[in-house]
Order: sequence, then structure tokens, then C-alpha cells
Amino acid sequence: MENGIIRVTLSKPEGTVLGISYNGIDNVLEAHNKFNNRGYIDIVWNASGSTSKLWGYILRRGSSGLYIYAIFERPQHFPALEIDHIRIVFKLKKDRFPYMAIADDMQ
Repeated sequence: MENGIIRVTLSKPEGTVLGISYNGIDNVLEAHNKFNNRGYIDIVWNASGSTSKLWGYILRRGSSGLYIYAIFERPQHFPALEIDHIRIVFKLKKDRFPYMAIADDMQ
């Protein structure tokens, strides 16, 4: 997927993010890690049972952001599900991103 600003490479059929190219950097993800160790998804919910998940990716025209969403479905006979948090983490190249800044006065 690409929009002229950012290019995202996904595996087929799993949909694993293999690479993110941005601003002249061929891949901002840590290449020394195997493709299945360049990030992770952490989901915390409060019900037992199982759900099915469908992940989707969106690149908007003119935007440098990658939007990721999930659709959760559960069988009707399973209890209600409350999701406490979802965290998606990408492991960036250490030589390019030695630290991350949240704001001008905060790291």
C-alpha cells in the first residue's frame, strides 16, 4: 500500500506489517529482527471465551499516518466482551530512532 508519502508492505495472506517506508527511509522498522518480530499487538479483555478478529489498514491520501483498525466478533451465545485496551507496537530502527519525543519538553 502506498499514497506517495508512506509505503507499507504487508504479508499475504496474514496481513503482517513487513515494512514501513517514509521520508527517504527505505524501512523504518528494525531490519535485524525477523519479519514476525518487528512489532506486536497486545489486547486485554475481561471475558473468557473466544472472538474472531479482522484487522484492517488504511492509508489516506495526503496523510503520513497508517491507520489500523480491528473488527471483533463473538458468537451470540458467548458472554459480552469488554476490551480494556489495544496496543500496537512497531520496533523501529535503533540507529535512526535512538529515542522518541512526545512533545518538545517531554520524551
